[in-house]
Amino acid sequence: MKHIALLRHADAMPAGGSPDLARELSTHGMAQVQALAARLLQRGEVPDYIIASAALRAQQTARLLLQATHWPLTLHTDATLYNAATPELVSCLQSLPETVTYVLLVGHNPTITDAAHYLSGHYLPGIPTAGWVLLHTEKSWTKLTATSCRYLAHDFGE
Repeated sequence: MKHIALLRHADAMPAGGSPDLARELSTHGMAQVQALAARLLQRGEVPDYIIASAALRAQQTARLLLQATHWPLTLHTDATLYNAATPELVSCLQSLPETVTYVLLVGHNPTITDAAHYLSGHYLPGIPTAGWVLLHTEKSWTKLTATSCRYLAHDFGE
């Protein structure tokens, strides 16, 4: 049994003059992560692997979440998750070690929403910043395909 938590990064600063990849979390985004961490701890959610896009806002979301929850995990980065479409996100999951039983993946919309629908067949409206969806599968990571997961829950926070 494997669990997949797909998390959209928290609220970021407007693009302004900096490259999109370098956008930082806003003050609101930092507060979103703290609130999310409290809710995840209350639910008893404890992933054994965390991976994030290389975008600064996704990295900050993941790092703040690790700090707030005290999960003893190493943050893994996958550069392909930035600007990825659903096939790239699924490929990232398919490449996970079979020893991983619960992955939390921090990425971007529309891919997080699209991938949740693709993997589970469960429709959700656009996942908001710091929103996440939890899926379950009995398949090995390499066998993930369309509708190979079951929707379990989601949390859109505020």
